[in-house]
Amino acid sequence: MTQSIPVEEADRLLDELDDLAQSDTSNVEFNDHLLDRLRFLVGSQSAAILTVLQPDRWVMLSRSGQIPEAVYDEFRNQFARNPISENWQSTDTLPSWYAYALRSDRTIYGCLLLTFSGPLPASVISTLEQLTVAFGEIISLRHHKHLERIFGKHWIKLYELNAQLTQCSSPRDAGIILVNSLVPILDATRISLASAAKSTSLKGVELSVVSGVSSLDRSSQTAKNLEQVAGEALNQKQPIVRRVSTVRSQEGDHSQAVPLDDGIFSNLMALRFFLDENRADEKKDIIVIEWSNDEDLLDAIPAITNFLPSLCTVWQQQQRWLRIPRVIRSFPGWGPTGLIRPHTYRWLRPLMFLGVFLIGAWWLMRPYPLTIEADAVLEPISRRAIHASADGFIEELFVEDGQRVQKNQKLVRLRSPALDLQIEETLGQKLAFAEKRNGLRVAVNQLSPSSPDSSAAQTRLSADIMLLETQEKLANEKLTFLMNEKSKLTIESPIEGVIVSRDLRRELEFRPLRRGDALFGIADLEGDWQRSTRVADRDSGYVLDNYGDTDKEVSFVLNSNPQQHFYGKVTKISSVMESGDREESFLPVFVHVEKGIAKKSNLGANAKAFFHCGSQPTWFVWCRPLVETIQKRVWLFFDGQPKSTEDSRHVD
Repeated sequence: MTQSIPVEEADRLLDELDDLAQSDTSNVEFNDHLLDRLRFLVGSQSAAILTVLQPDRWVMLSRSGQIPEAVYDEFRNQFARNPISENWQSTDTLPSWYAYALRSDRTIYGCLLLTFSGPLPASVISTLEQLTVAFGEIISLRHHKHLERIFGKHWIKLYELNAQLTQCSSPRDAGIILVNSLVPILDATRISLASAAKSTSLKGVELSVVSGVSSLDRSSQTAKNLEQVAGEALNQKQPIVRRVSTVRSQEGDHSQAVPLDDGIFSNLMALRFFLDENRADEKKDIIVIEWSNDEDLLDAIPAITNFLPSLCTVWQQQQRWLRIPRVIRSFPGWGPTGLIRPHTYRWLRPLMFLGVFLIGAWWLMRPYPLTIEADAVLEPISRRAIHASADGFIEELFVEDGQRVQKNQKLVRLRSPALDLQIEETLGQKLAFAEKRNGLRVAVNQLSPSSPDSSAAQTRLSADIMLLETQEKLANEKLTFLMNEKSKLTIESPIEGVIVSRDLRRELEFRPLRRGDALFGIADLEGDWQRSTRVADRDSGYVLDNYGDTDKEVSFVLNSNPQQHFYGKVTKISSVMESGDREESFLPVFVHVEKGIAKKSNLGANAKAFFHCGSQPTWFVWCRPLVETIQKRVWLFFDGQPKSTEDSRHVD
């Protein structure tokens, strides 16, 4: 961009173009006006609007300035891979350029291509991109308005043309209908159809039909020139577009357009009219469309882009149908599209229904594998949970998250204020009992034998001493028990393994604990692994019937790696149902997992297990929940015989 455009000026130009896009101005005038304004705003050397007629077949609709051929070639190479392409570095042979797709999801809507005389500084690239987006929206608005007019005007004609093509009895009749019907749809002056049978040389191209001509003279110079244009389009595998601006009078009206000296109009388009260019066994058709002026050419391009693919499909389908021998084509009931005609459908309908019913019944009764799915968790077999042995809190933590520990290694030391208080109280009681007992023994020794009451007092004191000795013994036993409990406050590792926890110190330090609270876990990650599977109660019967004997293989997939299936053997099936978090009963099933598989995931990884429980009819596998629900409701029937309510109350 060579100059700075005020925002007000840019908005004014965009508003002007927006009004112009919704007016009845011709596409030629609109495109020329828009490209001139765009070049003025961004200071580009040239600008162009391009569209794609067929995959990777680009056509330039309008341009302002000269687009270098090197830029055009580089654009076609890059734009097929990236809807926004650019080359900001300018060289002697390749100037800097920028291409922006009007719609990134469908390149059929075309793109804007800008070239610049020199490299662009990074400071203006962002502004350039914003302006290009704004102009692209205006072009898209114009395109949609034009498409609405085309579809509203010609869609019924296109539908009728497709119907007429399917009723043709010869290729020539189909070609005449095609070219004559397309003339008003595309506002063309003349449309020609040429064919090439298995040959791509110019000599192999022959003109088939021409619109408005009942008897075609292939020896005329005009016919030969049309064949020459069709051959070029066939050989180059690229649409041939010739566009010459029509001379206008001072009043703005088009001058009368006439064919040139070679008999061909100055504005034409020639493109392939076949789907698969790799099929050498099929005849290849080329359609040549001519207009009297360039405005009609530009107006017809959206119709060509949207209508010709469907017409091409119908055309080739009809051509293949006509290659079938007439005897076979005359078979009643079948048309070129392979569909059954209405009068034949009346007597075939009952047979079709019967055939569909029999095929459906056979398919529903055929055996289908019954697979039970269950959620599973990957875990090591050797695993222990560490719990608090008393009420209290953590006094000292000897391990960290993920630390490997040995068996009988100290893990954590707890402190229980209630236990310490009981020990202190018991020690106090023991000391009080001892002092009181010693005092009574002194009192016994001080009794006078001559006193008449000494015998009774001695007996009473001896009884008190024996009571205190008993209490002191109980206090010693209580103290021993409490000291044993205190020794349990230092928790040791029951197995060798790795500490399994999350943010161990933050979770445990300064946290009050109650007896039985889970502190952390220890798992032997180097040992054997298993998959703990929860089989739903409703599915447990099938699993028990087919996996009652262990060592049977079960397939499973890890949720983190769903594309790969693994296998393991059932090691244990629990004999007791357990309840889950949602109070749903499940049957625990344990499956051995190889270490190699375990290393591909982590502890606690979720998986989906698949128990293969034989085969059942397809209808049963698909409708099993409904069938089992009916079985639960109709519980009075047993072995096909109804069972009375009174009999069901008695148990033999």
